[in-house]
Amino acid sequence: MSFPENSKKWNKKIENEKKALNFRKTFNTINSAMPVRVNIGTTDVCNLRCPMCIFPDHSEHGEMPFETFMELGRELFPLAKEYHTTLFGEPLLTSYFKEIPKILNSYQTKMSFVTNGMLLNQKSSKLVIPVLRDIKFSFDGATKRTFEKIRPNSNFELILKNIKEFIELRNSTQYRPTVTLLTTLMYDNIKELPDIINLAYKLGIDRVKACFMVLTNPALKMQSLWFYKELTNEYLDKAEKLATSYGIKTKFYKKFKLNESSANNKKGTWNIDCRFLWEEAWVKVNGDILPCCNIETPVAGNVYKIPFSVAWNNDIYQNMRQRLNSENPYECCKHCILPNEDVKTDYYDYDYKSLIPK
Repeated sequence: MSFPENSKKWNKKIENEKKALNFRKTFNTINSAMPVRVNIGTTDVCNLRCPMCIFPDHSEHGEMPFETFMELGRELFPLAKEYHTTLFGEPLLTSYFKEIPKILNSYQTKMSFVTNGMLLNQKSSKLVIPVLRDIKFSFDGATKRTFEKIRPNSNFELILKNIKEFIELRNSTQYRPTVTLLTTLMYDNIKELPDIINLAYKLGIDRVKACFMVLTNPALKMQSLWFYKELTNEYLDKAEKLATSYGIKTKFYKKFKLNESSANNKKGTWNIDCRFLWEEAWVKVNGDILPCCNIETPVAGNVYKIPFSVAWNNDIYQNMRQRLNSENPYECCKHCILPNEDVKTDYYDYDYKSLIPK
């Protein structure tokens, strides 16, 4: 399986992406391009019990029927460059997971794969590597004690073993998907971020991505880095410098603005460059169509009732696009933390509700 980047199928995807980017730049409320990246939740079941998870019972709906996934694929994959596995939960628990790489290959759509690493083995690795652009291992600590505290039911040694074996297998093939450690930062692990960089170097990891925890569990309120801004900035700096010395790529949330002189952004200007409303599709296990992954985003429709393409330019999508840069954006847009990733600045003026929504 491979993706010749001069094929007719791939060229159609490139043309669609150019259209989507143009609509995004011009703030068109009607978007005749289709999503460039497609996020479909095939399962929300998980084998771990992470307390910061958006689903406190760790399973809301179970599994999306295979026929529904196929229908969405027929509608979205012909023009999508990339498919992201599931939204919440462990994608390897999807009963038809082994069929997904074959389907993606038939459409020449690449995969971005997020996993907790517990269930990854040689068989599943061989299935995904030929269609894979990037694999992200959820990785929330550099020590066994911290890691297993934050991610109950996990096995630190087993996950390290599975990561090592995946990288060895990847390196033995003609394919070169990137391998990323994805860390949800909170008080309990912020000081271990430089050690995660050290571990990434030893493992042969390509990139470390670190996001701030957005509070969904009230019991974790004092884990929010909102209350530890100077400490957070200190360890983001240390980790960034260490990663640079190792040649490891990073994608971290911006440091907290502590005073006027440290900030390069004006509050709210990140909204003008939101990619989600023009370039991405989000569909939950239960069929709900979401404009993005913000926990307060409205439901724009349901694929069991209407095709995705109908919802894509319905009133909700059009209103969100139109109001994005107005004085009256949707609440989920007003406090969103996500687009700050693309702001060209070292510091960002987060507001309280972006990290602690309720």
